[in-house]
Amino acid sequence: MLVAIVAVFAMAVTVLTPALAEASGSGAYEVMPNVVGFSQSAVHSVMYQDQLFYSTRGPGSSNASWVRVVGEIPAAGTTVPLLSTVTLIVTTSPAPVAPTGGLEPMPNVVGLSPNAVHSVMYGAQLYYSTQGPGAASSTWVRVVGEIPAPGSSVPRLSTVTLLVSSSPASASALLSSVAVKTRPVVTRHRPVAPKIHHVAAKSPAHHHGTLRPTHHVATKIPVGRHRSPPPVHHVVRHGPSAHPTRHLVTREKLGIATWYSYIPGRCATWYLPFGTRVTVTNLSNGRTISCVVTDREGSTGDHAVDLSQTQFAELAPLSKGVIPVRVNW
Repeated sequence: MLVAIVAVFAMAVTVLTPALAEASGSGAYEVMPNVVGFSQSAVHSVMYQDQLFYSTRGPGSSNASWVRVVGEIPAAGTTVPLLSTVTLIVTTSPAPVAPTGGLEPMPNVVGLSPNAVHSVMYGAQLYYSTQGPGAASSTWVRVVGEIPAPGSSVPRLSTVTLLVSSSPASASALLSSVAVKTRPVVTRHRPVAPKIHHVAAKSPAHHHGTLRPTHHVATKIPVGRHRSPPPVHHVVRHGPSAHPTRHLVTREKLGIATWYSYIPGRCATWYLPFGTRVTVTNLSNGRTISCVVTDREGSTGDHAVDLSQTQFAELAPLSKGVIPVRVNW
């Protein structure tokens, strides 16, 4: 019986090998996903979706008894050929469990998508259940409320409740919630000395002709007072500055950034039109990348941008999942 099963498997491999080889040679590429910490079933699902084969190395790899991934070759975010085989470093020991009894602040996930919620809750070491439209079938698209309220202290590894909805937020609400700040750039110039124009008093014209008797009118000057010369008026004219002040409008949004399998150099937002080039800065370490908006993400609220795996890795390790950022455009 075992010999028959092996023979059938060998025949299947022989039939599929030319097709796979032809597909892998088509020039298509895929970004290596981050599966560190994943179980066997989770790894299989991710690799199947990304059209990649994988082999395992480490304790439990020979008899498929490993429980989680502890490393991967090549590193997450690396571009690899489609249908190629990557190597996963595995182990039979489960992940260490965080000590219970500690308190964790309830994060604010209102407006986030399922993927973003999972990343935030994983980082906060909290479980969650959902209630509302789409909760039973896992078709909800955003969080509209949470119990307890954001900022409340909850026990670590406890379960919180998220109120969800299967309808996206309205476009008017999305645009009104974008935090836009306008900062004028003031250009300083060296002061220009004003030009002083002196108005010269014209001397009286002399007319030559018949002499007429001249009558002198004597004016008495009061004692103690001296006649002052007529005042000279100086007209100061300020010419236009050679360097006019210009104002540059900068728009920005503060929020969080996540990653997904996408083309490097491109990103997704819920509030900017396609073709907008944005600069994303990690507020934790100051690292910056630039990308063009070519996709639309489902999460809203404080979700600022969804980056490709490659560009997220330039700002922070992919294992973080969520980072605070500033998006400028």
